[in-house]
Amino acid sequence: MSIDESMSTQLPIRCFLSYARADDEEYEFIHALKTTLEHNCFSQCGRKLEVFLDRESIGWGDDWRDRIADSLNNATVFIPVVSLQFFAREACRAELQAFHAAAKNLGVTELLLPLVAFGKDRITSESDDALIRMVEKLQHLDIQDAVISGPKTREWRTTMLDIAARLVAAVEGAEKIIQDRGAASLVDIAQNGSVSSAGEDNHLGLYELNLRVQAGISSFETSANEAVGSLGNLLTVFQGSTQRLNNAPRDVTTAVAAEVARDIEEVTINIQRAGGQMETTISAVDADLRQYHALIMEFGSDDMKQTMKRDLDGLEKQFSEIQNVMDVMADFVKQIQPVEVLSAPLRKALRPLRLGVNSIQVAVATMESWTKLGQ
Repeated sequence: MSIDESMSTQLPIRCFLSYARADDEEYEFIHALKTTLEHNCFSQCGRKLEVFLDRESIGWGDDWRDRIADSLNNATVFIPVVSLQFFAREACRAELQAFHAAAKNLGVTELLLPLVAFGKDRITSESDDALIRMVEKLQHLDIQDAVISGPKTREWRTTMLDIAARLVAAVEGAEKIIQDRGAASLVDIAQNGSVSSAGEDNHLGLYELNLRVQAGISSFETSANEAVGSLGNLLTVFQGSTQRLNNAPRDVTTAVAAEVARDIEEVTINIQRAGGQMETTISAVDADLRQYHALIMEFGSDDMKQTMKRDLDGLEKQFSEIQNVMDVMADFVKQIQPVEVLSAPLRKALRPLRLGVNSIQVAVATMESWTKLGQ
């Protein structure tokens, strides 16, 4: 077989690109990113690449969370093109959290390759956003200068060559794991030992997965209770503060707003912290729960399957309770918009609340997806 024939029959690397459309509308770089990477991977590394820009085109559809593990089995790469716009979008956060949790379970987080398009100075370990801190720990690449310079520039071309090389190296590393272990897929490896520590028995069976799910749910409930308690405190403080603002003379409104900001700052930070913990915890639970469910459906007895269904029904009830709290938070965030206009300190003090609500929304959406597992 000739080299051309060998390369033409080799299965292409599949890559899912997640991005905030607002970023692309302004700079129009996503299509160029897709085509340049596809070209460079083949021309530079001899590997064909297929880049997908949405869940439908890659074949994930509505059941995309379940499909992530299958995609990882085949060494699919996930590239989040991050920015502060990205972190503000529920769908982007959910995709990143879900892929990271599944990749971490399988020991192949190198298949997650974040590209920092904007806000590179905000991607730090000191960020108040847990998801940003997670990206900072990963092998992320800064492409901000390349995006601003635009396609066809030297900056762009050099950066794209670097991304292509790292992408192919990550995939070939995952493929080597499968080959060296003699396993059919990364799921087989995960069930028979951790890929990150060869020779050690880190088997995750049904019992271990069940314990991890229970521990995760317990941790989630603790964070949820903290969020609910902080929300109650915020509502109490804000009701009194709103009266002060409404009754204050116009010439002292700014001073009163600054006082209100100081009164609510600690509470809103607590909500953000609790929301971030809820988002991160439930993402890890989701990966474990889906793996547990898949094993039960394939190898479990009828009694085990019935028990699984009852457990999922119980989780659905918990989801409904959290959804009620989420509705209260969402309504409150809408109601305070006119108040935020009053002063910069007040807007700053309320920002952690909005970030916390975003995180809780991602967690709630993840829990809502579990209802389909029991069907």
